[in-house]
Amino acid sequence: MSEVGIIHVVDGEQAGQDVKLPADDKKFTIGRRSNCDLMLRVDSISREHCYIQRQGDDYWLYDNGSANATLLNGMAIEKAKLVHGDVLTLDRVTLEYLSPSQTPGTREMIREFVVSKGAGSQQTYTAENSLLGKTVDSYKLLSVLGEGGMAMVYKARNEKDQSLVAVKFLKGGPQADRENTARFLKEFKKATGSTPYQLILRMKLEHAASLLTGTNDTISGIAYSLGFADQSHFTHAFIKKYGVSPGRYRSNFLQQ
Repeated sequence: MSEVGIIHVVDGEQAGQDVKLPADDKKFTIGRRSNCDLMLRVDSISREHCYIQRQGDDYWLYDNGSANATLLNGMAIEKAKLVHGDVLTLDRVTLEYLSPSQTPGTREMIREFVVSKGAGSQQTYTAENSLLGKTVDSYKLLSVLGEGGMAMVYKARNEKDQSLVAVKFLKGGPQADRENTARFLKEFKKATGSTPYQLILRMKLEHAASLLTGTNDTISGIAYSLGFADQSHFTHAFIKKYGVSPGRYRSNFLQQ
């Protein structure tokens, strides 16, 4: 029997649940309907929100015409190939995809979230004192502020604007990755009211709105500069937040 992927429920009332994906090409449905393979009891999630289907050795994620979009690593998708560690966001529920090729003993990925003045980013680094003095993204790590069972916190300087911030690195290990990630996401959501991926997306869209009204950049150029896969995904996310397309948003501003 071939190895199968796993969907790990990070938060919500089913947090901690692991659900195996089919070994064949049968659709694995996710939604509010009771006969879905993974039923999520959240009103804002569509009855059959999305599904996952195996193609060869890979699993693919498909949005099923959902009302509130299927986000993969913070980006709205219609179809995308899943890779190990991908994060699926269905409104208030966060799921993680674990690849068949990854066993618990090899899962050493660390998720690091930097939160500074409302901005966030995700990278993979190891939380060790050896990072002191190094620059991660634009953050130079100056000293260790604290350490716990879940993470290490560093004092850092943002080299872009010289501001001082705190940077948290989640610890890794065979079991710690999943537990620490789930705990961090829970704490983050409690503090901010959203997941890191939702916060990042919101910040991107707010920045996009300022670029639409303050520059002559093309809509496609803005979409790609902010990391969207293409203009259609950017437009979908923008309409969901502002109720109008980027082009209409810009023209409405110019007519004021």
